[in-house]
Formats: sequence, C-alpha cells, structure tokens
Amino acid sequence: MNFLIWSNEHAAWWRPSACGYTKCRPEAGQYNLAEATRIVHEANFHLRDGEEPNETMVLADYELAAERNDLKADFERAYARLADTAPDDSMSVPH
Repeated sequence: MNFLIWSNEHAAWWRPSACGYTKCRPEAGQYNLAEATRIVHEANFHLRDGEEPNETMVLADYELAAERNDLKADFERAYARLADTAPDDSMSVPH
C-alpha cells in the first residue's frame, strides 16, 4: 500500500524521494506506510489541537481505500508506534 504526501504548507504534492514539490499528481512520489507516517509525524508533531496539519498522507490507490475496512486501524497502529517514540504526548491520530 502506497501513499502520497500533500503539503498544505506548499499547496503541492511531495515529489519522489522527498525531492521538492509538484502540483501535478502523477509526478508525486509514492511512499510506504512507515515512511509516509514518519514524514507526516515529523512535519506535524509540534501542532496544537485544531491546527491544520502542514503535511498529510493520502492513499495513492483510492479504489483500494474503498475496499479496505481496516485502513483506519492501520493508521492508528502506525501512529501508536510513533507515539511510543515521540518526545511528548501532544500527537493525536487524525480523523
């Protein structure tokens, strides 16, 4: 399962290998769950409740997302693993 990273800060997609940004979705990089979760966490760990995230991850295959009922559980497990290593408890799972 691969993810794209949308940057609210730059209003663009992350390119492959985290090398810049693009407005063109087909040029966006695809990241596995662990890498996408790490990127989003590092970009957003300092945010307070209610603040818009700087970066967010989007499932690259929308059809797959519609078929997967356990996708939210995957995110929660990934964020829980990051929370165990986070410098503080301010990180929350996006809804």
